[in-house]
Amino acid sequence: MPTTIGPREKLVLVSEAKPKNEPRSQIEAPIEVSGFDSHERFFTQRSSAGELSDNGCKFHLRSEVVKNSVVSVRLLRTHHGPEPDSRVVLFRVLSVEKAGSRWMIGAEKLQPVRLWLGLEPDHPKTPSEMKPVRQ
Repeated sequence: MPTTIGPREKLVLVSEAKPKNEPRSQIEAPIEVSGFDSHERFFTQRSSAGELSDNGCKFHLRSEVVKNSVVSVRLLRTHHGPEPDSRVVLFRVLSVEKAGSRWMIGAEKLQPVRLWLGLEPDHPKTPSEMKPVRQ
């Protein structure tokens, strides 16, 4: 059963009903991430989300975060794109890996919001319609 977080919002695990090996986009999206680090200090950092999918993404942070913690992500304006929706979307941290002086974070979306909509110049309808990352 979803947990209510506001009068109109519900916190749900969006990815439970969708496959883990879904298409991922090559687009990099500028984001702002906020949450609590592994030392329980609040942070807000700008980053760039990659490997975008309907259910999640990866991004780098200077702060280490704890696996299964929740962070908020806000899409920032791209150079060629329209003004994005300024709402924050909650993500659950699935993986935390040291990457040089920063941390690579893998996260899944906890709200059914189409955050990456319209990032490519031809404005695909969903990330599933974006060009897949070649592996």
